[in-house]
Amino acid sequence: AALGGKGTEPYGNIISSAYKTAQEWISEVDANGKVGFNSRVIDPVTTALSGEAGVIRETSQLLSFSFSPAEGIGRSLEEAGDINLLEGLIESVEASIDGVEVSNLNTVVQPFLALALTSDPERLFNDLNMGSPVLPDLKAEAVMRLVIDGQSALAIDDEIKFKLSMASLKLIADVSALLEGDAFLRFPIQHMMDFNCWLSLVPEPEIGAHSVELENILLEMRDLLFGAEV
Repeated sequence: AALGGKGTEPYGNIISSAYKTAQEWISEVDANGKVGFNSRVIDPVTTALSGEAGVIRETSQLLSFSFSPAEGIGRSLEEAGDINLLEGLIESVEASIDGVEVSNLNTVVQPFLALALTSDPERLFNDLNMGSPVLPDLKAEAVMRLVIDGQSALAIDDEIKFKLSMASLKLIADVSALLEGDAFLRFPIQHMMDFNCWLSLVPEPEIGAHSVELENILLEMRDLLFGAEV
C-alpha cells in the first residue's frame, strides 16, 4: 500500500490483462458486422479441417444400422399369436448417414461473449449470435442412404438429402468448470494458445459428478427452413 498498490491483484495482472486483450481481439467488429472470432479462430480451424473457410464437412459414413423386421417385429407378432404380416414383404432395412456439411459458420456477430467471467468463480458466461440480414444463412446438409429389401412396393434404394437453414441463431449458456489449481499455476506460457493443454487442466470427474457442465441454456433460431429431396 505504501508503494501505491491496491492489493486487489496479489498474483499480478498478467492473466487478467491477457484475458482482456484476448476478449478484445476476438470481439472487435469488421465492416460487415462480423466479430474477429470469425477470421481469427473459425476461419483457420475450418480451413484446416475442410479446406474451406466457415465450412465443416465430413464425407465418411457417420452412422449406420440394419435390421430384419421379420426377425424382430415379426417375431413379436408370432409370439402374440398374430399373423406375421411382414413375412415376405420386407427382408431387411438398412440406413446410414453418409455425409454431413455445415456452412457459413463464420457469421458470428455482436453481442458475443466467450468464457466471460462472472461473480461465481466456477461459472463462465457465453453469448453467441450468428447471422444478420446482410450475411448468408447458416446451413446444414446431411445425406441418408435408405435400402429396404423385399418383394413389395415398399422396396427402395435411395439417397435422401436433408437440408436445414436459418437466418440467425442465438445461444446463451453458462459453463460451470473446474480446473486443477496447481497445474494452472504451473501452466507453460509457450502453450497458452494450445487448446488441448487447457483441456488437460480439467480434472477427471468423480463418479456421478461432472468437471464441465452447461447450465441455463437458451437457444433461439429464426427463419428456420427444413427440407428433403430424393
